[in-house]
Amino acid sequence: MHISISSSLDNHLYILHALVGGGKSTDIGEKARASPVRRPTYCPILCPQTCSMPEKLMDRLRYAIRVKGYSIRTEKAYVRWALRYIRFHKLQHPKDLSGEDVGRFLSHLAVDLNVAPNTQNQALSALLFLYRNVLHVHLEGIDAVRAKKPSDYPLCLLARRCARYFRAYRARSV
Repeated sequence: MHISISSSLDNHLYILHALVGGGKSTDIGEKARASPVRRPTYCPILCPQTCSMPEKLMDRLRYAIRVKGYSIRTEKAYVRWALRYIRFHKLQHPKDLSGEDVGRFLSHLAVDLNVAPNTQNQALSALLFLYRNVLHVHLEGIDAVRAKKPSDYPLCLLARRCARYFRAYRARSV
């Protein structure tokens, strides 16, 4: 990435904004000097004194995901999991909940909703991201019933396969 830095403050702010992820192009050149400086709604690198962090929890979660450079699909999935978690606990704020509550939610997913292990892992990742990167809380005591991987039984058995399975079963039991 080639960035030319001039002495004007606006160019420096534009460059920092591009590095933080606000700009689409990395080559600013004449465009930076001609266009007005576009600043994100919150950028602690550019203006920590004048800007404030978004107040709503979901906006803060979205912002933290975007700063980390995660994909838009990850952002949407993490926001959905956070909302499901909050609804599961009857609209309590996550800062008032603990690791045991996270475990209870993950157990609910595995036992009551019978989700796949990868789905449960995605929910866990979303909640850990929420607590670590947005709320800055270290969770302890996450003890959840883990979803089990389904066994690989064939859905359609032919007569020959059935006979082979029964023979193998009889051979094991003898």
